[in-house]
Amino acid sequence: MLTYERQMPPGWYPDPMQAGHQREWNGQQWIGPSVPVGGQEKRGFPKVLIPVFACLALAFVAVVGGALAGTPEDEVATVRADQPTTTEPATTTSPDEAAAETEEPATEPATTEPATTAAPTTEAPTTAPPVTEPEREQYEGQDLYRVGETATSGDFDITVHTVEDPYISTNQFEVPPDGQRFVAVEITITNNTSEAEPFSSLLNVEVKDSENRVWDAAFAGFDRPQLDGQVAPGASVRGWVTFGVGSDVTGLVMRIRGNLTATGSVFALG
Repeated sequence: MLTYERQMPPGWYPDPMQAGHQREWNGQQWIGPSVPVGGQEKRGFPKVLIPVFACLALAFVAVVGGALAGTPEDEVATVRADQPTTTEPATTTSPDEAAAETEEPATEPATTEPATTAAPTTEAPTTAPPVTEPEREQYEGQDLYRVGETATSGDFDITVHTVEDPYISTNQFEVPPDGQRFVAVEITITNNTSEAEPFSSLLNVEVKDSENRVWDAAFAGFDRPQLDGQVAPGASVRGWVTFGVGSDVTGLVMRIRGNLTATGSVFALG
């Protein structure tokens, strides 16, 4: 029991255990139940004593406050221990609520970004390498030309257009000797000089076979334009030359000279 309570005369005082209530003190201890302020009137106390009790209550509060200021720690602890402790009710979580709290939110499906197509790379134009003429096939150390190509020999440019093998003359009297056939070649010659130049198929043209046998121009094919004669400066002449060759020879090549001293250009006829 606190020291200041032993010094209080008997009477009604604010209940130190319950705010807003009063309780009777008999000079030794608290007796009776705690009643709300004013409740003692219902227990038969004269109203005239109420102001007296109020003054006593104020004095009691002052005394209690002063006493607490000088009360040792163990007595303050006792007062605090005597006070009722208000316990907050525990919050109960239902199983459904707990499941809802622990359930993870649904994961949104990942959005796949469409593949980005890289813009086409524009490469700087490259300079085409110079066209190199393929290396020609050789014949006896010379370039070998084909039908449709042009070569130069001496004073003339020479182009072979057509080869007829065998050639059949429209003249019934133009027939090859036994064991031979006719081969006709269409040629254009162009005079590259500033003067007229002669051309003779008998002197300027010859044919060889795969066995290196020479076959000369024949007296045939006169029903077609011929090459023989004078060719004016810068002029071209287109005509035919006919050869008599063995009936079974192959690999024919023709050598044609632009003048009698020229080596001549070689054309494959088959």
